Amino acid sequence: MPWKNFTGPTVWLISAAILGAVAIGWCNPAAAAESELRGIWMWGSQVKSRTAADQCITQVDAAHLNAVFLLVWYWGGRTFYHSDLCPMANDIEPGYDPLAYMIEQCHRRGIQVHAWFVNGKCDSHLGHEVLERHPDWSIKNNDGRVAWYDFGKPDVRKFQSDLMIEVLKRYDVDGLHFDYIRYDHSPVICYCKRCQDEFSARYGFEPRYAPLPANAKTDPKKETLRMTKWAEYRKSTVSALVRDVYGRAKAAKPKAQITAAVFTPLATAEDLCQDWPNWLREGIIDFVVPMAYTSDDRELARQIDEWKTIDPQLDRIVPGLSIYKRTSKAMISREPQQVLAQYQLCLDRGAHGNVYFWYGNLSQAISQALVKRYYPSKVPVYRPPALR
Repeated sequence: MPWKNFTGPTVWLISAAILGAVAIGWCNPAAAAESELRGIWMWGSQVKSRTAADQCITQVDAAHLNAVFLLVWYWGGRTFYHSDLCPMANDIEPGYDPLAYMIEQCHRRGIQVHAWFVNGKCDSHLGHEVLERHPDWSIKNNDGRVAWYDFGKPDVRKFQSDLMIEVLKRYDVDGLHFDYIRYDHSPVICYCKRCQDEFSARYGFEPRYAPLPANAKTDPKKETLRMTKWAEYRKSTVSALVRDVYGRAKAAKPKAQITAAVFTPLATAEDLCQDWPNWLREGIIDFVVPMAYTSDDRELARQIDEWKTIDPQLDRIVPGLSIYKRTSKAMISREPQQVLAQYQLCLDRGAHGNVYFWYGNLSQAISQALVKRYYPSKVPVYRPPALR
């Protein structure tokens, strides 16, 4: 109906409704969000008793966050749940299962729980239950210190896959979350006979993992190819674990979300054999969370723009933001305004939410600022569109 046909009180009511709706949008950009991932990484060691867990859940709920990524297995090879494969962590409250309790209490409040695993790093001053039984599963640094799991070994991949699927089948988790799903920064890598033989069988020639001396009498193109394919082979061993867990998880619980914390920018991930762009292309991960922990907003914008070359709508890439900053003495919470600014930057570029690192730095000031500006009410957890 033409606008000129509306007169008097009718015009006033329509105008007020329009202005009210616009004002709500201006004052609170997230008010109309139908769904959004508002995640937080939390360590299992922070919920070693019911009382501690209740405190964490209360704070998460008050901040209107809707997903906890709970670290349930990491460096010492111990779990924060009942497992047939590894012993439970020390100092857990008797008769208490941290993961089960977190799931029960969080689900009552509409908060998801994703089981978070540190897959690669295995260095621990507390000893290591798994590597004491399987010392050949590790890669050592130059000083002989155990630092990393060797994803090149099928037994390592099977063990970690079994461990993750055990949680999925035994607990009502909303997802499984990979971390350190890569190799170390260290130049020391596995170059054992088994890896060399597998490489040779796959590519038809022997590998090379380090440049030859300048005066070496060899074909430069051939040697470059050997090095390039060796890097490709190492990436494939990491991707093999992701692929196996994803396939088994979807067969066991199709609605479970399989996700990963990953490195950014892309060149860094590539150097660490973490081929997450191809995990997305192949459809062996539901979404990734690049750990964009920079304090430089311009750098954050550059990184997001780079991710959009892979996923233009950011359907399967959720920014991981830092809520901490390092000082000379400690890791402390960031100022709320910086957290809000980076949230807005992600929102402006089309992000469907964020995951914050980490719960230990979720200050009251940050929680209150998020609720006041962006999280005035609870919303459902964002779920990426179904893979075709």
